[in-house]
Amino acid sequence: PGDPGDPGDPGDPGDPGDPDDEIIITTIVDEETPLGPTPDEVIITTVTDPVEDDPVVDIPEEEIPLGAALPKTGETAPILFYGLGLLLTSLGVTMKRK
Repeated sequence: PGDPGDPGDPGDPGDPGDPDDEIIITTIVDEETPLGPTPDEVIITTVTDPVEDDPVVDIPEEEIPLGAALPKTGETAPILFYGLGLLLTSLGVTMKRK
């Protein structure tokens, strides 16, 4: 719109208000929570059932069945990967020097 070096006159901001205006403070008083009516007499009764002993049940020990040996899965010798990594690293260092 205009020259950024010369922003121009912003104009009169107007009267921000009279700073001597009266400040109104409102105090809110917490009222007590109303309670509902309670009966005149509260009767509490507890019912207890006679305790019956549970019969003791003896569970015999069972022998755990032994299955076939688990197959070896996915584990190869890590020395092969270490050797391959060392070979590639030394090859990279050798090529970098040349």
